[in-house]
Amino acid sequence: MQSSGTARSRDSLSADVDHSVRGRVIELGQTYWKSKFVDGRIPSRQDIEPLDIPALLPQIILLDVTREPWNFKFRLIGTNVVYHLAQDWTGS
Repeated sequence: MQSSGTARSRDSLSADVDHSVRGRVIELGQTYWKSKFVDGRIPSRQDIEPLDIPALLPQIILLDVTREPWNFKFRLIGTNVVYHLAQDWTGS
């Protein structure tokens, strides 16, 4: 169970963004994501071009994943995400 302090913190983060803006961001993201499906296959890294979605860039994280050995690298962290993390992990 989460403490009430944690719940308040999460609520305040989402409260910072107007509901109409959040709805528009989700709509843009879903539209872009669905446009990249081919034959029912979800988009791969090669299918996603950040420059195609400038309105979404402040809100997203793109993570590169490699295997053998497993490695995770933040390719892009949007400015709004960085603001809430209080740290920029891009390239880490």
